[in-house]
Amino acid sequence: MDRLLKWLMSTQRAHALFAVVVATLFWSNGAISMDIREYAQACEEKIGVKTPGFDCKNGEKIPIVEGNTCKNAPYLPEARCYADSRIGKIDSGDKNIAQVFMCRHKHPGAAPDKFSDIALIQTNLESGATCFFQKLSKKEDLTSKVPAPDSTEGEVYFMPPGEMAESGNACVRCHDSGPFIRTPYVWQMDKKGEGKIENLFPTRTPEQRTRYWFPAMPEWSGKVFNVTVDNASGCTTCHAMGTSEIGESNRGTSIWLGPMATGEEKSPLYDKRAHWMKLNLDKPQETSKQSAGAFRACAKDGVGSTCKKEAFKGP
Repeated sequence: MDRLLKWLMSTQRAHALFAVVVATLFWSNGAISMDIREYAQACEEKIGVKTPGFDCKNGEKIPIVEGNTCKNAPYLPEARCYADSRIGKIDSGDKNIAQVFMCRHKHPGAAPDKFSDIALIQTNLESGATCFFQKLSKKEDLTSKVPAPDSTEGEVYFMPPGEMAESGNACVRCHDSGPFIRTPYVWQMDKKGEGKIENLFPTRTPEQRTRYWFPAMPEWSGKVFNVTVDNASGCTTCHAMGTSEIGESNRGTSIWLGPMATGEEKSPLYDKRAHWMKLNLDKPQETSKQSAGAFRACAKDGVGSTCKKEAFKGP
């Protein structure tokens, strides 16, 4: 066997084959082979900014009324209506880079400055390169000061990339159409939504909405799709619609959020169907419900004569 291996490696063709095999193994392992510092460095290289540390207390409190029902409820099912969650942005000095952090309460009676879910989204609006960082706890014991992920403290703080790549933790199961999901819960914080934070969620051009990729998470590449339905374009006038093949196909903008946003399905934590697309309507629009239904059928079952599920643009 040793002589056979030496002979194989002595030929030019074998060298090329060996290089392909090694590269394939490395790529297939992807984020699993990275630690959080390597992940942050890969993000910095492709997004164009160092991933910062931050303090949750620099974010704004998200208004909410605690209880079984609440106005502008969070759409993360396990988050529910708990007060004192915060959201904020981190300016990089580059208009093409957006960084938004969120510090969530998921349990009642938590101290205002302790959290159980802390997350950061970084994206380059022009290239579509996007990275997610997250720390989860089963208790409300995460302090407000969050270290930079490439620091010594960050190395033991953030969820490892291999763990985040798993379907149960995969951010892109919901964030399948782009980095930010503008539900009423968070949109109320953007100045355009009459909140306090200027340009919290930057508007992407139609061309920018076609570009979305994950430079440090190859496990998600080729599994997140841009959904278009030509005869139901109302949903894509202002934003993209997406779907994914990560875990069960029961989340995301086309299958999950679209029908709720238009009143086609009941939204969680509301007593009635709480439509919020389009904005400022007294009741759901039938055309919007039909459009959302067409996108869901396309994303879930590939149904529709003009249904297209295509990979977003990226390297």
